[in-house]
Amino acid sequence: MCLAVGAGATSARVVAQSLTLSEVLLRVSQWTLTFEQQFGNRVADEVYEQRVMSSNGDVERSRHYTAELLFYRDALHDTWTSYRRVTTVDDEPVARAWMDPAETVPTLEKFLQDAERIDAESTRRFLGPMPWKLHLPMLALAFVHPLNRYRSRFEREGEEVVQGQRTWVVRFNEHRTPTFVRTRAGDLFASGRFWVVPDTGQVMRSDLVLGGSVSSRQARTRITVEYQTGAEDDVWVPVEMREVYDNPLFPAAARTEGHATFMNYRPFVLEDEATLIAEPVSVRP
Repeated sequence: MCLAVGAGATSARVVAQSLTLSEVLLRVSQWTLTFEQQFGNRVADEVYEQRVMSSNGDVERSRHYTAELLFYRDALHDTWTSYRRVTTVDDEPVARAWMDPAETVPTLEKFLQDAERIDAESTRRFLGPMPWKLHLPMLALAFVHPLNRYRSRFEREGEEVVQGQRTWVVRFNEHRTPTFVRTRAGDLFASGRFWVVPDTGQVMRSDLVLGGSVSSRQARTRITVEYQTGAEDDVWVPVEMREVYDNPLFPAAARTEGHATFMNYRPFVLEDEATLIAEPVSVRP
């Protein structure tokens, strides 16, 4: 028995080592497409801790939030976005529902317009001048999506074990313009790393860095996400996200840090305030 297990593990390592980077990237892209189909549009409960840190490491301000977070995929534009409904700030309840109970169930377009306003109201409570539409765990996956992979150069850095899985660490650097993420100041080049299972292309962890180059005065955003399989339907979901917002050109300035955990995922449906759960919604014509 022991010899058989050892031989199988050795065989798996040999197969993985024989794979090329191009083959692994193809598998990662295929996994990303599968993830989109299985994940659908979902609501999760979020617990979010935020701190503003001085340059010497002291905590200047901190805040604790709970929220419902809607992950929504716009199939027409092939993009993810998120809508947040903060429910407590520092344990004080915030009275704001997704929908007005006196209103009949709105159309999807009307609901998303209202959700956009609720999200803007919620994120105004956050600390620091931060681009909150970047507060999205799946953002990094856009750079290994089949439609966007050409934007970046990839290289294999090595191997690491993540959650008991042997992974390849793959670094990427975006080099095409216009960049995938842009601000009013212009292009925001992306770089980062993925921890992927080479045999399946499954993403176990992503580390995305936006901006912060020495050739510009733009701030830097760093978003690190951990993925795990869901308890209910075996779909892989983001469960933890860490953020750092700073500017390397101004090391004496304060930086903002965030730590979010996501749980209790359920599919989104537009029925009534009590549910908001059912089959994923598609906006494809």
